[in-house]
Amino acid sequence: CEYPDNGDYSLSFDGVDDYALLGSNFNVNPYQDFSVSLTINSSIENNDEAIILMQSNVGQFQFDFDKGQVEFGIKDGNAAWNNISSDYNLNQLTKYTGTYNHSNRIMKFYLNDVFIGSNLISTDTFWFDPAHPDLIIGAVLNPGSGTPQQQYLGNIDEIKIWERELDDDEILLAQNSESLLAHYKFDAGSGDILYDHSGNQNHGTIHG
Repeated sequence: CEYPDNGDYSLSFDGVDDYALLGSNFNVNPYQDFSVSLTINSSIENNDEAIILMQSNVGQFQFDFDKGQVEFGIKDGNAAWNNISSDYNLNQLTKYTGTYNHSNRIMKFYLNDVFIGSNLISTDTFWFDPAHPDLIIGAVLNPGSGTPQQQYLGNIDEIKIWERELDDDEILLAQNSESLLAHYKFDAGSGDILYDHSGNQNHGTIHG
């Protein structure tokens, strides 16, 4: 991964061997409410299943590409994916937000703070994969070789993770900090530490 030398505070992923690990101690999973927002920009259409962000240690959810769109997905206890898709436009800074309410089992997806759609998940248990213990950005690691797969090609400008469901109004408030678990600005400019600006010190490690 590298930072563009143009004053653009984002992190570039090369689609080959770049990724960032956020660790396995994150208390964010479908067994409780959560929200994730991420802002990305790519000049090249990504392959299907290219991972932007994935967590699978305790209830799997992810943001990835499929048929030229970006989708937010949660994998239920029957190993079935529940996905909501949204348009993706090349060469445009685009914000995606996914939320989940565990009490009513409803997931929602937003494009640039505008509501896209929702799904009701039929099970109250969720698929998990202990072979992938870390919350990861930009790829999935092969559990045997440790090599990156399903690599993302493009820039990531910002990621925020909350331990609760944001409502429609709160999603518009970019500085909303209540129950903010992690905030990655991707603006260090150099080095292999992905700094968490939430104050919780959930720093990640940049690889590639």
